Amino acid sequence: MRLRALFLMMGFFLRTYMENWLYFLMLYLVPLTYLVVVFVMAQGSLEALATGLTGFVVMVGYQYLLQTSASFISNMFEPQIFETYYLTPLSFPEIIASFIAVTVFLISMPPVVLCSLALAWTVGIVDVPVYLAGIVLMYAFFVPLAVLLAVTVKRTMTLNSILSFSAFVLIIASPVFYRLLYVSEPYRALLLLNPLTHIVVILRSGSGLQEGFPAVSSIVLLTLISLALWVLLWYKLRGGVFTIIEKRS
Repeated sequence: MRLRALFLMMGFFLRTYMENWLYFLMLYLVPLTYLVVVFVMAQGSLEALATGLTGFVVMVGYQYLLQTSASFISNMFEPQIFETYYLTPLSFPEIIASFIAVTVFLISMPPVVLCSLALAWTVGIVDVPVYLAGIVLMYAFFVPLAVLLAVTVKRTMTLNSILSFSAFVLIIASPVFYRLLYVSEPYRALLLLNPLTHIVVILRSGSGLQEGFPAVSSIVLLTLISLALWVLLWYKLRGGVFTIIEKRS
């Protein structure tokens, strides 16, 4: 992949979407508002603060790495937008990589870093390697899932419906806003079927909150799930998704 082409495509993408500057402004204002709410609701409780901040990191991952990335990519399949990308001298993987680079480095990473610094300053990150493993695995899980959904569904309206439903299933059925430790069986076992639960377990273990499930087991499970998603993504893209672009490239 040509690095120069990647940066050029990122610039083109930003210039296109920055016309709707209010949208990008809200991408940063909403997380900051939520952080304020977390600090106010914690009322000085370090446990509540750690729970809220780690849950916030997972919410950022879901909203930006999954929803925003998938929406950006699915827009490529709209006829009027497709014509624009067809005229660019870039391959389909380079176009996809530029979208992912923007959402990873420019959209999702600032709030994740800010929240992690707030967590380290207020509560403290007890086990830095475990916490970083949680962050890396969160990215490794959401990025291929976003691309898979986008290139499989393609239609933006259908994708938005799927993402809205998945938000209800994945977020509500995971201990993002509460402690897994206090959930009794059999609901606890059901929550552990959700990959987001394991991201939460790893992040909270790194910040000193134990959820009654080994963080090492969550790391292993998430690693296997992420690898499976990357393999599925490679299998999906190996023949090309935009036939015209692939033949032109």
